[in-house]
Amino acid sequence: MGVDQLHKNKITRWAVTSDSLEKDSSILKVHNSEMGKIQAGSRNAADGSLLQWQLCMPLPAPEVELVPFILDWSRTEKHPSDLLPNMNCSLVKLYGTHPNPEKYTAILKELDCDFHIKKEDTIQIKLLINCPNGMIEI
Repeated sequence: MGVDQLHKNKITRWAVTSDSLEKDSSILKVHNSEMGKIQAGSRNAADGSLLQWQLCMPLPAPEVELVPFILDWSRTEKHPSDLLPNMNCSLVKLYGTHPNPEKYTAILKELDCDFHIKKEDTIQIKLLINCPNGMIEI
């Protein structure tokens, strides 16, 4: 997920949930033949429940990937976010930056992702979070 390439803390990937993983896998493969490999996973949550998922595996490179990886949580009784404590934080905005944002327009539209990419010199994924300390951008 780009973690081995990091020189400083940053967001390297983002994910979307899917109820049609095979279809989304096909879309990813058209964008990049290395993408779209489906793999299953599972683990026990802290409350003892079993989390199970399938996902289109994210690639190890580039350092930051603006195309999301895809998750299907339909085999799990509880979504992992349901198990997190309430920290009084909420996501206000998730967006990317790239020198050529139009490069991603078609694939994001095909994946039905509402993910805006601003034209900037650097490739980044950014979050705007409303939390008890106010608005924070990461």
